[in-house]
Amino acid sequence: MTPAPGARRRGAPSLHRALAAAGFAAPEPLLLGTRARAGLLVTADVGGEELLAAVVRPGARGAKRALLAHLGREVARLHRAGFVHGDLVPPNLRVRGGQLVFLDNDRTRRLPFAFGARRNLVQLGRFVVPGLSLTDRVRVLAAYAAVRGFGGARRRRLARWVARKVTQRRCAIDRIAPADAARAGFRELMRSGGPFDPGRAAA
Repeated sequence: MTPAPGARRRGAPSLHRALAAAGFAAPEPLLLGTRARAGLLVTADVGGEELLAAVVRPGARGAKRALLAHLGREVARLHRAGFVHGDLVPPNLRVRGGQLVFLDNDRTRRLPFAFGARRNLVQLGRFVVPGLSLTDRVRVLAAYAAVRGFGGARRRRLARWVARKVTQRRCAIDRIAPADAARAGFRELMRSGGPFDPGRAAA
């Protein structure tokens, strides 16, 4: 059950049909309503496993790499189809039978040329994840770039842009001084258990 303004709630069934027609898995809207003057959107339970749980599960290294490559390809395919997810953070992705399921689609839009699609890569990449290395992050971007047909130079520009924007978001959200982030470098900024890991600070 998700809070959603009226226009987004009313558009949810048609958006779900558009996603399904394009071959993407998403929870089916079941009920549109209001509670205490707030709009509500109730969707079906899709089952499966949270993406991050699947990524960090102990097991074969190859399985993790395959899942990350699949993630990059599916996000690229979403953008090639003209969709831009409204909030593509890891908790809004589940894995079900090898299929990626996109949750929380009340702000997802189908836009000409997938305007603003790169923002999804920043949303997806700004979290510090145990067991996720910088090389793993590169694998996601490499798979994404391959499906989008980006050559080497464009792929490198995209990687630099994502790193810069993720750094800016980390600094703003986690109150990290930009100078400290610049001195440490992107690898250290995103390292699990490192000095900039929010989970380490809370432990």
